[in-house]
Amino acid sequence: MRLTRILRTWRPFGAGFGAVVSVVSGVVIRSRNLRLEGPLKSMFDGAMRFDIFFSICQNEVAGHIPSEKQMWRNFFDQVDLADGLGFETAWIAESHLSSEVQKQNAHPVIPSFKGEIGLNTDILQLAHKVFARTKNLNVGSAIRNILCNGGPIAHAEAVRTFLSLHGFDSSEKRLLDFGFASGRFPYSNEPYGVKPRNEFERKVWPVLKGLVFQQATEIFLRFIRGDVFSSKDVKAIVITPAMFREPQDWTEPVEIPPFWVFDKVGVIPKEAPLE
Repeated sequence: MRLTRILRTWRPFGAGFGAVVSVVSGVVIRSRNLRLEGPLKSMFDGAMRFDIFFSICQNEVAGHIPSEKQMWRNFFDQVDLADGLGFETAWIAESHLSSEVQKQNAHPVIPSFKGEIGLNTDILQLAHKVFARTKNLNVGSAIRNILCNGGPIAHAEAVRTFLSLHGFDSSEKRLLDFGFASGRFPYSNEPYGVKPRNEFERKVWPVLKGLVFQQATEIFLRFIRGDVFSSKDVKAIVITPAMFREPQDWTEPVEIPPFWVFDKVGVIPKEAPLE
């Protein structure tokens, strides 16, 4: 498994770079270990490998919204074609909670959108299905939200379970590229307690939410690695006025209580293969 926090990596052109990932019309073009003289040369020199992106977005087309079953049929038909055409990785978007229902609330985030932003809620289940029907295609999550659905501990345990099952077949060498982040929309995280808990947190939330994700990332990766620890062993969130563009009416650093509080924990399965 490859863990990927950011799907686009970028280094200055000229001296050479390790990897470039760009998304163009649903196709991801990846070029590795090239020594280049300019940005355009990367499009023509070296062996190019192509990935493909699937959103599984159930939106209105010509006044009609396809059924969920039809959406899944279309997706798997396209996955089969991508495998046959030689694409390397199928990057699949992930969404959580109905965007149609969310529009009924006081602050709709996409009020004019008709349908559901995406139907895939679990890349780990979907990856098993894709691997079972293809021969060469890797799978990538674009992206997995590690804040919702139980938070970073639950996601770490789910990933280790996936790896145990995926690695059970010794002949299976394909990879899950695991891109993860904090999700696109706050409404996916709020039911799980990832939201401002008091007036101060509401005031500083534009900065604080990034620090919460950093804390979640530490917890997630350490449990993926197999560490045993408690929330007391996790780096504290400390917010300072210097983190803001505008002057603040407070001057001293403020330590924020953790969003995940737990005694010493070890996740299972313990023997999940990480390579």
